[in-house]
Amino acid sequence: MKRILRHVQWKIGGRKVFTLVGRSGTGKSFRSKLLAEKYGIELIIDDGLLIRGDSIIEGHSAKKQDSFLSAIRTAIFDDPDERYAMIQAIAKQRFKRILVLGTSEKMVSRIISRLYLPRPCKSFLIEDVATQEEIAAAIRARTIEGKHVIPVAHAEISKKHSNIIYDTIKVFMKKSIPWQQKGFEKTEVQPQFNVPEPSKEKELQTKAIQAMIEESVAHFDPVFEVKKVILKPLKPGYSALVRIKIAEDISFGKSTGTLKHTIIRDLEERDVVFEDLLVEVFDKNNRQL
Repeated sequence: MKRILRHVQWKIGGRKVFTLVGRSGTGKSFRSKLLAEKYGIELIIDDGLLIRGDSIIEGHSAKKQDSFLSAIRTAIFDDPDERYAMIQAIAKQRFKRILVLGTSEKMVSRIISRLYLPRPCKSFLIEDVATQEEIAAAIRARTIEGKHVIPVAHAEISKKHSNIIYDTIKVFMKKSIPWQQKGFEKTEVQPQFNVPEPSKEKELQTKAIQAMIEESVAHFDPVFEVKKVILKPLKPGYSALVRIKIAEDISFGKSTGTLKHTIIRDLEERDVVFEDLLVEVFDKNNRQL
């Protein structure tokens, strides 16, 4: 595996990486095509997909997932098998430039690191490539109508995800000579998961982190049950109290520190940073260990 990854790093070394960052629903997927045209970018990584022109080369769309949390994990290649398949797919492509989309600098950095891509040579914010009016219109389409955009042709999406297609639109690049105009399709989809309103994003983020903590504890040992998570946002990171109950009579001993380290490590893998984390463990009689 390491030998293969070294070969991948050698093969894609020297390629130029571009990034586009903007919060969900601001029109990144649509703007990615315009950036690709302007800067001669051959590949785009967007929501778990590797896109070339109007075709999907590799990946599973985050829009297909049945929950918002699953969509995030798909978009950042949390699954090792999907991540490795994407690394191999990129290595097989002939390209000079690739564009990575994300909702934050941390997210695009995580994707770039996980896919063994070089450091970005140029980074854009959505505000750099879209007006406030265009961003506001994209947000309205997302929050009111639940529309997401995948920057590939309708036929390409319908192969695997026909049930989420809403509409398809042909878009033309503006050029001074009309017959030289270049067009591409963007496909509007409605994901299977509910799209959070901006006012509920913080609440949803808190629930997502709580779910990640519960998952981390369950993987650490199935006999541990998370009874309560008290989460407080800080700048940067979070402060958290995690209360755990052990369902059986077992010796817990020094595992508290190991469990705490495991939770911190697992959540940092998903760009969640703790400034302070306290783990309290209780036995089946509610006595603190």
